[in-house]
Amino acid sequence: MAKVKSDYGEDIRIKGEDEYREESISITAGSQKRRRILTQTSIDRYYQRGLITAAQYNTAIYVYALYRKSEKRITSSYNPDAALMTSNIDDKNMAGFCDYMDIVKVLPSKLFNIVQHIVIYGFSANEFDKQYDNKRKTLNELRLALDMLSDHFGVY
Repeated sequence: MAKVKSDYGEDIRIKGEDEYREESISITAGSQKRRRILTQTSIDRYYQRGLITAAQYNTAIYVYALYRKSEKRITSSYNPDAALMTSNIDDKNMAGFCDYMDIVKVLPSKLFNIVQHIVIYGFSANEFDKQYDNKRKTLNELRLALDMLSDHFGVY
């Protein structure tokens, strides 16, 4: 299969069954394009197969974006002296962290665990079923959790 040069200068391999879309990385006409693989994560595949709705997919993307935005804050040091260095915390990271923590308030712990494993960590529903003995209920619970988050965040 042919290699395609990405906008970041690294080679990415597109498999025959992968679906992708070319996106401009700037609003300037004739700007460089990149390829976004649409079947890369479990959420992408569930959406492509019609197992989740567009609103659920957009909510999952939003949740992942919140996580990435708050990632530095979530994985902060356990050093007790770190609490004294609050002046170094970026306001954008703090806002993302607060929005991400809203998810914990909105969802019951089991649904939060499912969203975290599938949307953030990239597990499949089948893997989650096997690991946590969920008896093939994970995909339905994921849909429920994404619907609840869609209503909470106003993502449609």
